[in-house]
Amino acid sequence: MGKIILIGIAKDFRQDDGVGLVFATQLQSKLPTTIDIVQASGEGAGLISMCQNANIVYLFDAVQSGDKSGKIHRLDAQ
Repeated sequence: MGKIILIGIAKDFRQDDGVGLVFATQLQSKLPTTIDIVQASGEGAGLISMCQNANIVYLFDAVQSGDKSGKIHRLDAQ
């Protein structure tokens, strides 16, 4: 299957943020130790660098979408 990485997006300077990191770290105890879980600020170049050696990447972040709070949005990039 290759390398899998979960990236929790959190920005220290935004006090309303961090839910992506919380979600990813809560999954850590439920997943195999071969899956890397890391924190990122969401800055584009940093994310690209983190993903370079991964076969599968999951990003977790909060968004304002106009939907009901807690709605999960899944975007598949091929």
